[in-house]
Amino acid sequence: MQRTPRQKIQQAIKTKPYDVAEFLTDPETIAAYLTEALDSDDPRDIAKALGAVARARGGMSQLARETGVTRESLYLHAHAPSNVVSLYRSGTRVVENIAGLEAFARGPWTSGYVQGIIDAPYLNVTPGTRLGVIHDAALALCQFIDDISS
Repeated sequence: MQRTPRQKIQQAIKTKPYDVAEFLTDPETIAAYLTEALDSDDPRDIAKALGAVARARGGMSQLARETGVTRESLYLHAHAPSNVVSLYRSGTRVVENIAGLEAFARGPWTSGYVQGIIDAPYLNVTPGTRLGVIHDAALALCQFIDDISS
């Protein structure tokens, strides 16, 4: 079967994923890139730019060493009410915002800077529902997380 010129061209073109981090090779380029992201006032653009800079600089651990900032601090999000930590039991969300539990009703859980999930398969779910947890010894095991945050 004879290929058309268009089929030949399509077959000959090879692409690779674009990663802006490959082009962030010097401090001036990085500064210009971050300035553009910050000028956008869009938290998503800023987060993407910071991620690209981190990849360009050798990853989050290397960036933390170079800046003197803890690695964990680099993962904090811009403040937003939607930034919450959810509690899961074996992959099913049982508490939308852990700050709603008395033991976690303070910073950093209420700060709006931390976002994520905690999956604790040993939790006991409120009977007759998939939401909520029983405040028992199993939930008390989660409080070690609160000790870590102090």
